[in-house]
Amino acid sequence: MYEKFAREAFVSKTGHIIVECGMTNLQARLGFSPDGVVLNLNREPIAL
Repeated sequence: MYEKFAREAFVSKTGHIIVECGMTNLQARLGFSPDGVVLNLNREPIAL
C-alpha cells in the first residue's frame, strides 16, 4: 500500500533512479522478484 510513497521518498532523498521490474529468472529453477533496481546518476545498477 505504501510502496509508491516509500519509493518516491527514497528517490527524493537520494537522487537515485528506481526502475521497477518483475520476475527475473537466473536459471530455469531459480528466480526472484525485486521491487525495483536502484540506479545511480550514471544509470549504473547499485542495488535491488
